Amino acid sequence: MKYKDSKQADVMRLHIESCKASGHTVIGYCHQHGLAPSKFYYWQKRLQDADVSSGFLQIPDHTTHNATASIHFPNGVSISFAGNVSIDVLKELACCI
Repeated sequence: MKYKDSKQADVMRLHIESCKASGHTVIGYCHQHGLAPSKFYYWQKRLQDADVSSGFLQIPDHTTHNATASIHFPNGVSISFAGNVSIDVLKELACCI
């Protein structure tokens, strides 16, 4: 990403996260914040592609304290998590495996 785009990317990343947290539709959020929905969707796609291509997933911080979770696969492989477990993190990981 070019340097001049990085500031805009940071601003739009905050808007995208705020929109998700707000519970509003994208159209409603954009109208409320004076954004063009096409611009919102453009940056959402661009930032999502950038996150995937970097090899890292952006993981939200919604943890459940002192919890345990396991994922069991048909081939016998199991992945277990203990302590601070986030259901959102597990969903993200399950989609990537």
